[in-house]
Amino acid sequence: MILFAQIVDLLTGCLSEIGQAGEDATDFIALYETLLFTTPWKQYLAVRGVLLHLADLLTKEIDELHALEENTLTSDLAQGKYNAR
Repeated sequence: MILFAQIVDLLTGCLSEIGQAGEDATDFIALYETLLFTTPWKQYLAVRGVLLHLADLLTKEIDELHALEENTLTSDLAQGKYNAR
């Protein structure tokens, strides 16, 4: 059980790399979900603060998307183009 907890902690530490990995992280996410499907491990992660960590990661990804949208729109307008979406 202790070894499994160490594996869970190791995998949890890799969550911050998912944004950079993009689609390549699909297998990692599937493994993470499979290992943590049972209630005791969900509770373990909740106690370890993983939900807050996930919220922070989502916030960073959203901020990056907003910045990308702003830069793209500015670039398009500078070129005299505007595409209403």
